This record gives sequence, structure tokens and C-alpha cells, in this order.
Amino acid sequence: MAIAFDPDSGSNGERTRLVYIWSYGHGIFRSISGIQGHFELIEASPADIGHMVARGGNLWTGGTSRGDGAPLRRWTERGGWTSVPGVPDAKHIAISADGKRIVSMIASSAYRLSLDGGATFGPLTPRIRRKAVHIGWHETTNENYMSNGACVWDTEADILYIAEGIGCWKCISPPHDGSVPVYLEDSVGIENLVSMQIMVPPQNSRIHYVTQDRNVATRDWWQFRQYPANIGVSNAVPLDHGGGIDHAAGNENYLAVVGSKNGCCNISRDGGKSWAPVAAVPQNVRATAPQPATEGTGFGGNIAVGPPGNLVWLPTGNNKPSVTLDDGAGWAYCLFEGAEPDNSGMRWHNQYSYQRIQLLADKERPGTFFLYHVGNERHDDASRRFRGIWKSDDGGRNFQRMRKDLIGPIFGTDAFNCKLKMPPGRSPHLFFCVGDVDANDSDSDIGIFFSADEGSSWARVAGVREPLDFAFGKAAPGSDYPTLYAWGGLAGVRGLHRCIEFDPRRPGAAKWETIGRYPGGSMDNGTVLAADMQEVGLVYLGLGGSGLFRAVSEANLRVG
Repeated sequence: MAIAFDPDSGSNGERTRLVYIWSYGHGIFRSISGIQGHFELIEASPADIGHMVARGGNLWTGGTSRGDGAPLRRWTERGGWTSVPGVPDAKHIAISADGKRIVSMIASSAYRLSLDGGATFGPLTPRIRRKAVHIGWHETTNENYMSNGACVWDTEADILYIAEGIGCWKCISPPHDGSVPVYLEDSVGIENLVSMQIMVPPQNSRIHYVTQDRNVATRDWWQFRQYPANIGVSNAVPLDHGGGIDHAAGNENYLAVVGSKNGCCNISRDGGKSWAPVAAVPQNVRATAPQPATEGTGFGGNIAVGPPGNLVWLPTGNNKPSVTLDDGAGWAYCLFEGAEPDNSGMRWHNQYSYQRIQLLADKERPGTFFLYHVGNERHDDASRRFRGIWKSDDGGRNFQRMRKDLIGPIFGTDAFNCKLKMPPGRSPHLFFCVGDVDANDSDSDIGIFFSADEGSSWARVAGVREPLDFAFGKAAPGSDYPTLYAWGGLAGVRGLHRCIEFDPRRPGAAKWETIGRYPGGSMDNGTVLAADMQEVGLVYLGLGGSGLFRAVSEANLRVG
């Protein structure tokens, strides 16, 4: 689980001579003849560490595989293992280029510094200070704890780098006089937020992207090259896992977003510039994460907005949905054909990490909502009563069943990252995909489905296999239907594809073309998509863990 080379040990040909490898549960092994040499177990070596680094015949270890701190230990061939006095909480270790200074960093990115090669260490730095050079929200967000994943000293300059929860930071000339170290943000090009949903309202084209850890960020369409100065519904709240977002019918500045903190549901009336939590939440919602798997512990999930003030909320934890008609002042459980379902034993929306959309509001018919329910894996009476497509005409208070069966061909595939969407201006048309089936780069033979009758019947859209998500953009010249975009497999090619001549009368005749692969050079999958309804070919793509990309397809259909 870890490897360390001693750069001072000389080499056999081009290979560093001293190499250490840690095997979890077994200990640390050492080779004196390079990486292809014979490795022997170091006697009494720890079976669990978090980090190790070698220099000048010394091997330093600290931390645990769980991410905790542990006593700093040193091993030498002559002296064996010794614990370093005064350093009980090392998590990561870094050594300067000259080998004289050693940093022992704790879990919160404070550190102890040795100026004599590890013979003695100074006191723990009192605190830290962050400064963002390019990505403004890295400085304003609540990141005072500064959890770290690794640290390393530049081999040529006096710069200490640390990898931390939201990116990379650097400290130039780390102070050793007890003063506060300043960490400078250094993450441009490696932003790695996990995208949960992207929403681009059809009229104002504003970009709203929901992520794990930081809830939501908003950019105007022309600000795509600018990093937000702030992120999330509240800068004071750390680790607020975003779930879903929606705008009101007839008012794209009225937004609702659900997450895990700050009241769990927040409303904006100014297009995402400011947010305020709703006055109350449904009985089965609790703020904070992670949650125990018991009734009444849902958060995040899906949110759909009808006219301003009318919200339907499907929280996670397989909790039943609720509706409010007064901006969240009061909530009531939704009724299904006049009955209130049980809150347990049903596969509603399982957990906050699923990029799942199974609830939507019809913006052309304010107060109309659609909900997809997959039933449960037992296929029992309760499952048969609730499985299928449901529709509400009264703001989400009462739902009637439009379809009594699954949309996808196999139960289970649509129980995780499925997507139910309606193209702008094309009510009552519905589209559906099951999302990622098996978390790899192969393409299962499950595509996009289309319904022209409010979800009662469905036909498969020809072409793309196993799309992780799809989106609707402005119609191409000569077409009267929104352009369809999808990330998935097409003729053995995995990437971003589009269909510019979709005919709702003949979904089985749809033709697709590949317009891009590997955005930004990343081989990550495109898990969430959105497109612009004002500019042809403008698409927004969120990757599984590698940030957000903007793609522009020119008139010749090649991606820009």
C-alpha cells in the first residue's frame, strides 16, 4: 500500500538501490538492490501505517491506514526501530531537498518541524492561514480543519505541497519560528468535485452545478472561465452534500436545492446569489451525514418545483416524498391514489451518493409532477402497488399511476443512477435512462427510452448504449426538436454523442454521432449532463470525480 525510495542510497544502473514496500497487515519489506531486487521483511516493522518516506538510510513512518495520526517512528539498519520523542501524532512526513528539514504533519495540516535531520522537532504550529490565488471559494469556504492526504517537499525549491480535501496547497519557505504558515491554493486544472447534477434553465442559461461536499455553485453563462468567490448555500457549513436542484415554472430565479446540512432544503429568489433554509422540513428528514439506515433519517435526494412555493421533495434513505405549497413552512406526505405509503421497505431513493433523478415538475403545466418508482427487490404486494410512473395534477398532493411496470428491462439497473427528464417546451414528452449499470467502461445493451403519453408507454431510442446521462439543447438549424446529448457507448466508442434530428414519431430511427471523448484529457466517465437552450452545441459535462467541463460543438459537428 506504500512505496518509498531512498534517493541518497545510490543506484544499481538506473535504479535507486534502497527501496521499501509496505504490505498491509504484514509489515515493511526492504530491497538493497533496487525495485527488481529481493525484498526482506524488516523485523518488528509496523503492520499498519499511513505514510512512509526514506532519506539518508533512515526510514520514517507515521499515521494509520484509517487516516489517523500515530507516533512518528524511525528505522535504521543499525539502530532498528525508535519512536521520535515529542511527535505522537504524525500523519504524513516530508523532507526538504537538502535533507536537513523534516516536516511531521498532523491530520489538520498543522505540523512540527525539525531543523536537524529529525534529531529534534519543534512545537506544533499554532494554526494555519489559507489564501486563494485563483479559486476564490477555496479561501472562503469552511475548510479550517484542512484535512490532508499527503505532503511533499519540492526537490528543487523551498516549497512544501500538501494534498487536501478540496485540492492542492503550497507553503513557500515553511516557517520554523512558531509563526502561522500560509497555504496558497494551487489547484487550477485539477479541481475534483464530484458532480451530482447540472441544471441550465432554458431562458437565462445560468449554470447551477450541485456537488458532493460543497452543495451548489452558480455561474452566469458568460462566467464559465471564472471560479466562484463563494460556493455552497452557506460558507459556514463544511461538507454539505448536494443532492438535487430545480427552478420554478415561470420564474427561473426561484430555485430550490437539497443537501445534507443548513436545513437540508434551501431556497433562492435571486438566481442562486443567496440562499435561505426553509422554515421546516418533512418529518422524515434530518440534517447531517452520514445517516443510520433507519426511518426518519433522509436528506438530499430529488427536489422538483412547480410554481414558486410549490415543492415536492423525495429525500434519500428510501423515505417517502413530501409536498409543500407555502415555501416550506409546512409539509405533508404525498398520497398515492389516495393512500399514504409506508416509509420503510420501499425502494424510493436509496442514498445521497446516487446521481439519481426520478422526480420532475412539468414547467408548461405548473403544479404537474411525475415520479418514477422501481418497487423493491422482493417484488411483493407493496412493490406491485407502487412500481411504475406516477403523475400529480394538484401540486404533488395526490398522485395517480400512469404505468404499472418498470421502464427499463431489468429490475435493479434502474434502482441506482436512473434519470427521468422532460425536454423544455415539449410537454408531455418524457425521456428515461437507467444510468451507469456496472461502473466500468463496457456498455450494457440498455439505452434511452421515450414516452409521448406521460409515461404510460415507452419506446427505446435507437443508438446510444448505457448512457450515464442525457440532456436537451437548442435545436440545430433545420430541426424543430431539441438536440439530444448523451454520454455512453456508440458503435463501440465511449464518449459524448448527440442526435440533432430526433423525431418523436420514430424514436427507433434516431441517429447519433460522436462529438467528443476524454474532456480535458480525463478518462473519467461523464456522469451528469446539461445543455444550453439558447446556443446550439453548448453542453456542460460533469465527470465522476474530475470536475466540470464546458463543450462547444461547432457547425461542422466537431467538438471545440
